[in-house]
Amino acid sequence: MKGMCRKIFMAVMLISVVLTASGQEYDPMEAIAYFYGAVSAEQLDEDDVDRMEALVRNPMDINAASISKMVESGLFTQYQAASIAAYRQNHGHVMSMTELAAIDGIGKDFAERLSPFICIRTGTVEPNRAGFGGEVCARGGWKVSFDGSSRWSAGVKLKAETAAGWSAGMAMPKTYSEKIDPKAVAAYLAWEGRRSGLKIIAGEFGLRFGQGLALWTGMGMSGISTVCSLERRPSGLVTSSSFSANYTLTGLAARYSPGKFVISCGLALPGIRNITEFPNDIHLMPFADCTYLLDNGQIALSAYLDALPFGGLGNVQRCTEAKVSLSERWCIDGHNIFSELAFDFLPRAPAGLIGYTGRVCEYLRLGAVVRYYPAEYQASRSNAPRSLTKCSNEHGATLSGDFSFGKSVELDRDDEYLSSVSRHTGSFSLDCAYFPQPKSKDDVMSRQLKLSLVWNFQIDRMFAMKFTSSCRVRTWGKPLRGEIRADLLWRLLNYYASFRADVVKCNGVGLLGYADIGWKGSTLAVWLRFGMFCIDSWDDRIYVYERDAPGSFNVPAFSGRGLWTSLAGRWRFSRKGSLNLRLALTDYPFMKNKKPGNAELKFQLNWRF
Repeated sequence: MKGMCRKIFMAVMLISVVLTASGQEYDPMEAIAYFYGAVSAEQLDEDDVDRMEALVRNPMDINAASISKMVESGLFTQYQAASIAAYRQNHGHVMSMTELAAIDGIGKDFAERLSPFICIRTGTVEPNRAGFGGEVCARGGWKVSFDGSSRWSAGVKLKAETAAGWSAGMAMPKTYSEKIDPKAVAAYLAWEGRRSGLKIIAGEFGLRFGQGLALWTGMGMSGISTVCSLERRPSGLVTSSSFSANYTLTGLAARYSPGKFVISCGLALPGIRNITEFPNDIHLMPFADCTYLLDNGQIALSAYLDALPFGGLGNVQRCTEAKVSLSERWCIDGHNIFSELAFDFLPRAPAGLIGYTGRVCEYLRLGAVVRYYPAEYQASRSNAPRSLTKCSNEHGATLSGDFSFGKSVELDRDDEYLSSVSRHTGSFSLDCAYFPQPKSKDDVMSRQLKLSLVWNFQIDRMFAMKFTSSCRVRTWGKPLRGEIRADLLWRLLNYYASFRADVVKCNGVGLLGYADIGWKGSTLAVWLRFGMFCIDSWDDRIYVYERDAPGSFNVPAFSGRGLWTSLAGRWRFSRKGSLNLRLALTDYPFMKNKKPGNAELKFQLNWRF
């Protein structure tokens, strides 16, 4: 087995040398990172990627989507969705991206970010109420270690909806590290009235309110590197059938939209998945949110209570969390002001943030946010802007900017997304944070400073360079960590190639580089990558986004001394179906302490009906 895997490994490396003239169209991950303001795909959240990839495959018709559908997509705030709906009512269908950009609350920059995820169709008619559609996804994987051991993974996901307002979804995953477990199954059933403004969900759902300080399920970006990363777009109450259902809630929820109000409420049951093993660990979590839409903004009041019963679902024993928050967001002539103030009743701890984003001139867009998260504040369901992993024990301020200047360069690509760009674009950020509760015993006053700079240089129609540098200085642990990354990109219609070189300095020095090439046709697409790394310390690890099947967000951390290669392909065998395959091999031939490599084969079948 070991010898066969090594032969396959060498064969794929040989192919990577021969096929150096191939390439592809734009990567959906590029558009998703651009939309969320991430410097690279490695900063994105799996749930967000899954949702946005679905929109890339099936763009939302901006002239047919309801306010609730626009908000739940994560593309728009309540105010932006209401502005689009009011514009359609007063002026008819939106006819172009330029017209969309002119709507209050949208703007040219935001419309450009939306373009891969929406479509503009005119003459839209009410769909047949007997209509039925959906998508089924089946996946599998097999990983073989060069020491002889092997593991397998599998998963099935189904989504269906009718024109009458009913929808359902289910996901059954089995990862490499887990046994087949019925508790991992996630499912929901929902109904939404087209004119009543009422939606009811039973099963798995997500909650995203305000700026993420009090009630926001999911992981989300923790870094603050661009203007777009400073503010959140709350999608409210949404259904979920993701393979990563650990970040959702299970229960019963409803949303009602009378006039300018949007009222969401429900009862979640955290711990219900483990009822057979831990029957006394089921929580009762009632929640509610009321959002009021104004002419140029929105105000929302959110609250939830997390109570732990003793001996079953009745006789509530004690309360583990109780929070209330008030959030607001205003858009005035393209300038956004947002804030959220939350109060945690049990430790009696207030927390808050306030921020601003807006274009100050033709070439510069600025953003700033100030946050106050005391150590006593519980952050179990918080996902607000922050410098570390939790919205607790952190006082900080961030200044960020996006810049663009130089002549406009037309790009050689076969899609309309970013058909031209300024020759010089980029972003910068400065984040200062103080942690009231020391991070280590030897640290009396924990502080941290983060700096980042991204510069994109579009050389001509086909070639571009991207330079990324970041530096983190702190008073505990490893005091200094710096990273410098350079990417050379080449695009020509359906062809693509990129080369990356990455250096990290923390405990030691970590080095990583790869070459990425690919080609995309109307029915077949192939991508190939070969890379090497020399990273002796886990503190110097480097994360790399690996191309995978839709809905499979793959960002491994590399450490040790070795090399890897991956071959990914997609075959669209019909207008409704596609097959994705991925072969990856990793080996560590340069390490003194031998570490077994591994080979992995994955497939995914998608079918729309």
